[in-house]
Amino acid sequence: MVAPAPLLLPAPVEQPTGSWLRRLGDRLARALSLTSQPAHHSAGADYGTETAIRADYDVRQALSAYAGFPFVRACAEVVALDLAQVPLTVMRGRGSAAERVDDHDALYLLEQPTSWQDRVVWESQLAVWWMLAGDGYGLMLGGRRPSSLTLMHPARCNPIPGDWGGPAAYRYEGMGPSVDYDPADVMHLRGPSWQDDPRSLRGTGQIQTLHRTLSADHAAARGWERQTATPRPGVILSPVEDSADEWDKKTRKAIADAYKASVERSGILVTSGLVNVTTLDSSLKDAEWLGGRNFTREEILAAFGVPPTKVGLPSANYATAKEQDKQYWIRQSGRMALIAGGYTKVARRFDPRARVVYDTSGIEALQESRTDRQNRVVVWVEQGVPLAEAAAFEGFEDLPEGVAPVEAAKPAGETEEAKPAGPVEPVADADKAQDTALNGAQVSAAKEIIQDVAAGLLPYDSGVSMLQVFFNLDEATAKTIMGPVGKSFFSDTTEAADTDGDDGAAPEASPRQVAVAALTGRLLVALAARRAPAVAPKPAPPTEVIDFEGFFKESA
Repeated sequence: MVAPAPLLLPAPVEQPTGSWLRRLGDRLARALSLTSQPAHHSAGADYGTETAIRADYDVRQALSAYAGFPFVRACAEVVALDLAQVPLTVMRGRGSAAERVDDHDALYLLEQPTSWQDRVVWESQLAVWWMLAGDGYGLMLGGRRPSSLTLMHPARCNPIPGDWGGPAAYRYEGMGPSVDYDPADVMHLRGPSWQDDPRSLRGTGQIQTLHRTLSADHAAARGWERQTATPRPGVILSPVEDSADEWDKKTRKAIADAYKASVERSGILVTSGLVNVTTLDSSLKDAEWLGGRNFTREEILAAFGVPPTKVGLPSANYATAKEQDKQYWIRQSGRMALIAGGYTKVARRFDPRARVVYDTSGIEALQESRTDRQNRVVVWVEQGVPLAEAAAFEGFEDLPEGVAPVEAAKPAGETEEAKPAGPVEPVADADKAQDTALNGAQVSAAKEIIQDVAAGLLPYDSGVSMLQVFFNLDEATAKTIMGPVGKSFFSDTTEAADTDGDDGAAPEASPRQVAVAALTGRLLVALAARRAPAVAPKPAPPTEVIDFEGFFKESA
């Protein structure tokens, strides 16, 4: 194959500088004509022509690649169907104030966009148009609250540019009169564009990018088809050069028939004389054709972002396939965000604060990064950040309603037997529980105060005062938590020494050390009990996405 010619970059154009007086004049003129805080933008005279902009690459030719190239179809189909099977949900608000709405009118519309198409059929068709041709269109029907969302073929729908650079209307040109639709009623799914004129309102499809590759592959396939349609001999039988034998037509036919019969049966040919056998192996051109087909396949997979395993090709090993699947879904996340933007336009016809997102909690390849983010949420909470804010900071805006912030949460796994020995005043309301809540770092600090009092490093009164001041506890609660520590109970640190001379052997815990551990457990349970609100928390919805039960165990 001939290597492509190197890309020659033009030499940089040398900008004229002019005299200092001219530069000063230009600077003053610019300062006087400078537009500050503009209220309107004019994209150019070519945008205000009121002419529908057609795609610079034939849409029907781009879509025909779906039927003409197996790997184009395989890639487009697997991407479109994977996207259409990911559940949708509606979020209202942002950040820690975000609320997940699983029962929303927009979701019902997207589940059944038309009376003859469900979401899988509708969205997969839209995605195929968008990926191959660069654009996909949906039209909202039914007034302010749409009741149907019908598809418009990208070959028949064209944007009309406005002088500000955006679409002033979308013109649908069917077999009858053309119709101009308000952009507010059109969901336009498009890819990026490289154009600097009104054609930038249309996206660039994958087939336009792959045009040369697919054209070369198509020509090679046609040549191979013509070659295989004309039979080529696989072996040549001829008399040896030193032999005086000359085979007449009857002899040649007899040898040919015998050879064919031998190939079909045993593969052994027996002749009465010497025969030259010349086999016709595959030519270098055949090898180049196979290499070209492999190159085309790799370019198609790269353009669509689809790993070989997704289209049935073998992978090197399991680890490679798993990593490829992860990268595939990461790229799919970007496509989901683009489609979700179009769905949000539909949802805001019902609710101005609503936005549609894809629920990726069921995609295994994305759960590794999700677990990492959950672990970071735990770290944030241990540093004193409320759970709702930490979850929103790490992107978990879909925190279920039943999962309250850590300050008002009851630790998981607490049983009736694990209650503190002394009486603990119940928290009057959730606000008071919020004020007296301790995070993981504060619990560890309180535990050290108890141990210092038990070891005699701190007086009893000082320990109680530290619990009150540091952790916003009343005196009665602080004394209840301290219990007999510092009065009738002290830890004996000498009992923990290794006096038997057995180096490296761990000494057995003394009764006093066991008691200290028990008192420490009482402290943790008592402090955790203050974190439980008097009002029972609202039960979580049945479709809970994030499970922070493990966090409550660690922070307690």
